[in-house]
Amino acid sequence: MKIAAILAVAGLAGIASAQITISPINTPFTDIRATGTLLTTGGTSVNLGDDGEATITGAQLSAAGFTGNPLFPVADIRVGNNGGVVWNSGTGDIGFTNANLLTATAAQVGTASQGGTRQFIAPFWDDMFGSSTNGARNLWQVSGGNLIITWLDQDHFGAQGTGRVTMQLVVYSNAGGALADFVYNDTLLLGGATPASQNDGGSASIGYKNWGGPAWANDVQWSFDTKSVAGYIESEIPTNPNALRIIPAPGALALLGLGGLVAGRRNRR
Repeated sequence: MKIAAILAVAGLAGIASAQITISPINTPFTDIRATGTLLTTGGTSVNLGDDGEATITGAQLSAAGFTGNPLFPVADIRVGNNGGVVWNSGTGDIGFTNANLLTATAAQVGTASQGGTRQFIAPFWDDMFGSSTNGARNLWQVSGGNLIITWLDQDHFGAQGTGRVTMQLVVYSNAGGALADFVYNDTLLLGGATPASQNDGGSASIGYKNWGGPAWANDVQWSFDTKSVAGYIESEIPTNPNALRIIPAPGALALLGLGGLVAGRRNRR
């Protein structure tokens, strides 16, 4: 089966103690470029440039209708242009050199100075390059109670001007169910006949890292420097999944009281 092959390539071997896992899903991409809010720094709307970050406060999330879930409660969050979000922190950096999430230290991610309880969500942690001249934007919106963060039209630092990637993180508000989705609309950084090593996550880390968050949540990685995802509208390897979902592992549902969750089988468009 295709999904079994994808799991093998991504190195997602079953771990008995795992309480969360990542699985392919068919979540559609939600275009919020006309309705979303630009990220702000110091109250000023900004395009996050090279290695830039901005904070969305817990108060802003609550006011917008986000209530969180058992893994990602309402909190200040730090969004980095390099394709990652630090949950429960309003300061610090998200570095441009991605690492293996299963062994990465806070210093490698760039969050060593943040301290406290925090979690790192990496839909596409890579050396991204946002520029207003190429239309790059970083937007957020709460829709139906769910938080959507979009990285729109991002270059790669090592392939500026030759392609764009667009992806988003969806964090769900619920007491028990899907926790978060990574949705990819365009993962082709270098067009034409010559494939680029950065395409489809080839130079990215995709997954989740727990530094002092819920004790039941293990680190989980979909891929590290592996072409393992595909954009809905453009990609190099279209058989890769277009979206991924962080879910409680089957054995954790009863333990966490999170019932009624089915990852769903991915349907190719």
